[in-house]
Amino acid sequence: MKRRGLRTEPPGSVPDPLLASSFDWDSGAVRTLSDRLAESLRDAIIRGDLLPGQPLRQVELSRQLRVSFAPLREALRQLESEGFVRFVAFQGAIVAPLETSELRDFIDILAAIESIAARSAVPAVTPPVLDETERLYQELLGETDIGRSVGLVLRIRLTLYAPSGRSRLIETVRLMRLNSHRWARYAYVNPAGRRLAEEICRGLIDRFRAGDADGAAEFVADTYRAAQMIIEHTALEAVQRAEDVPPGVLTPVSMPPAARRRRAPTRAKGRPVAARSSPRRPRG
Repeated sequence: MKRRGLRTEPPGSVPDPLLASSFDWDSGAVRTLSDRLAESLRDAIIRGDLLPGQPLRQVELSRQLRVSFAPLREALRQLESEGFVRFVAFQGAIVAPLETSELRDFIDILAAIESIAARSAVPAVTPPVLDETERLYQELLGETDIGRSVGLVLRIRLTLYAPSGRSRLIETVRLMRLNSHRWARYAYVNPAGRRLAEEICRGLIDRFRAGDADGAAEFVADTYRAAQMIIEHTALEAVQRAEDVPPGVLTPVSMPPAARRRRAPTRAKGRPVAARSSPRRPRG
């Protein structure tokens, strides 16, 4: 008997597209100036353009990105909550240092909760879900950008987990992966780590297709341990590179264009406004 007030997701349904693509930074979800600033800095950290411990001086960033201090501070606070940035007394914002204990915490937590998500989702997975993950996997194989690759791997995982209907659990996975993606980047710059990421996605999809719930859960936990060794090795190299960067040097950071994020305006009745054929001339 269903309790009053309880709502369940229909098992085996195709996952909510927003859930499956919520970490895709090209999905059009970014709207405000501070969101775009956070995206730009986050991508630079994930790519390794901004190294662990590197100062993020707001005067230089505001001049480089041509923005005021208010949205920049908001973006840095957002990145602080995600674990990418740290504020240090008398020093200001810096790229958060890499600490091995933090990585081990992420590995333990993600291995545990994703094992639960996988075991819950396998019995409810459907052919459309598997088809979508195959499409994303093929896209991953051809992707060369590290930030996009990291996002595609998460989309594959969330798409597979979504049929479980356990939205709170899946959202926890998404947030934990978001906070740990600067670590994941150090797996993708290593050729062996990149191959391992692709093999993990392939193995996870195959176990879901075979209906092996226990095997999928064990596979998730085991592969996190394998990835940990590669990440620790390459992260150590990044820390050593950061020590060689002269003090005060700030890597150029570019802003993603606003037009790529802007949704088409609509009239009161919901009809799209026609786009201008040419840009408006400046006055004078």
